[in-house]
Amino acid sequence: QHSGLFYAMGLALVVEGLMSGCYHICPNHSNFQFDTAFMYTIAILCMLKIYQFRHPDINANAYTAFGVLAFVILIGMVGVVSPSVYFWIFFTGCHVVTCFILSLQIYYMGRWKMDLGLPKNLADVGS
Repeated sequence: QHSGLFYAMGLALVVEGLMSGCYHICPNHSNFQFDTAFMYTIAILCMLKIYQFRHPDINANAYTAFGVLAFVILIGMVGVVSPSVYFWIFFTGCHVVTCFILSLQIYYMGRWKMDLGLPKNLADVGS
């Protein structure tokens, strides 16, 4: 039984409470960034734990998980600090494509790989 993820979730919740308190005392962009960063952290840790409950024989790679977390926080920061229509169009397109590819990856678990042959695999699935 690995309980490290539970400790990380608990600590992230405590820090989220502190950062949320700071934001609600003095709301500004800087405090909002700290507040939302820990919201994203809690969400990613909860998704990892749910996945670990459903697949007890598979452990997530910590470097990959926190790399994804850093990327999500970066995108959230860019969206808040410099909002533009072009950024949101690009973000929405990337989000839709990523959700589609990950849905296929989860649905066809182990039957095909996500590599350079992905367009051929998608064409085979579609026909």
